[in-house]
Amino acid sequence: MKSGRTERAEERRRAREEREKREKEAESLRAVRFADTCERFTREGYAVKDCTVGIKAANVFGILSALPFAAVGAAAYVLFAPAYRVLLGYAVWDFLVLAVLLVVSVPVHELLHGLLWAAANRSFAGIRFGFMREYLTPYCACETPMCAARYMAGSLAPFLVLGVGFTLAGVFSGSWMLTAAGLYNIFCAGADIFQSFKILFSGGGVFLEHPNRCGYYRFYK
Repeated sequence: MKSGRTERAEERRRAREEREKREKEAESLRAVRFADTCERFTREGYAVKDCTVGIKAANVFGILSALPFAAVGAAAYVLFAPAYRVLLGYAVWDFLVLAVLLVVSVPVHELLHGLLWAAANRSFAGIRFGFMREYLTPYCACETPMCAARYMAGSLAPFLVLGVGFTLAGVFSGSWMLTAAGLYNIFCAGADIFQSFKILFSGGGVFLEHPNRCGYYRFYK
C-alpha cells in the first residue's frame, strides 16, 4: 500500500500536470486568436510589421529607456525634497513598508495595464491576466487591436501611476521610501516606455500585442 505521504505527492504531481496542461492550452488558444486577427487584417489589405523583441533585448532596452526618467526623479529628490526626515528614526518601518510596496507593485502594475486598456476599449473583452512560471511573474495581455493612443495609454499606465506617482509623492513629502518605490517602478516599466517610444515614432496604424513575445504587430496601409 502507498503511504499517505506518497499519495499526497502524487496528488500534487497530478495537480501540477493538470495546471501546466491548462496553461499550455490557454497559450495555444491565444496564439490561434492572434493568427486569426493577423489573417483578417491581411485580407483587408493591411501590411504587417513585426515589432517584437526577445526578453533579453526588452530588458536591456527597457533599462536604457527608463534610466533618464529615473535619473530625473533621483535628482529631484536630492535637490528639492524637504530635509525634515531622519533616516535612522524611521529605518525599520521604512524598509518594511518599502518591501511591501515593491512586492505589491508587481501585480498592480499588470492590473493597471488591464484597467486602462479596458477603459480605452470600453470593454474587458480581450483582456487576459495570467502568471508566467518560468519568470515567476504575473502578466496582462490585450488581444484587441488598438490605435496608438489606446495602446500607449495602457502601456504607460504603470509608469505614470506607480513610477511617476510614487516619485513625486516622495519628492514632495521628503520620503526616501516613496522615492525608492517610484524609481523601482520606473525601471519595472522600462520595457513599456521602450515600446511606447517605438509606437510614437512608428507612423501610426493599428497595433496588436503579441501573445508570447515583447512587443506588437503593426498593421498599416
